[in-house]
Amino acid sequence: LDFRHGRDAWIELRLPKGSTFTLTGEFLEAGELSVLTDNAIFLRLMKTRLASEGKRLENFSAAQVKKRFFIDSNTFKRSQLITTISPRATIE
Repeated sequence: LDFRHGRDAWIELRLPKGSTFTLTGEFLEAGELSVLTDNAIFLRLMKTRLASEGKRLENFSAAQVKKRFFIDSNTFKRSQLITTISPRATIE
């Protein structure tokens, strides 16, 4: 991203290195991105990534999730709390 005041911004998109996965239209509904917390979005991304591999987040311990996704255990705990409060916070 190259942003200069008073001029058009220049954005260059690059494909990520390594394996990828596809998000469907079910990942987020209209307007959800602005109301979901970062933790809830990250939790959805983790669950979607694991689902693409035929795995479920519930089959991993908090330590395994922390190691796999480089996530702090407190962030993971807050994400799990969001799941119990709001059923739409996760993708099944």
